[in-house]
Amino acid sequence: MDQAVRDLCFDPQTSGGLLIAAAREEAETLVTALRRREVAAAAIIGEVTAEPREKIIVQ
Repeated sequence: MDQAVRDLCFDPQTSGGLLIAAAREEAETLVTALRRREVAAAAIIGEVTAEPREKIIVQ
């Protein structure tokens, strides 16, 4: 992994946040509800897929 990508993935400023998994069809509704409750940083950041197994792809 390139050092710049590694730094982004493990930057202490971004560590410690709350990660919530939700079904794709419910994701936008969840973000909207969180923002209504003043969670300004609520966002969809990725998705879980069946393949490739045992790999994390950062784009």
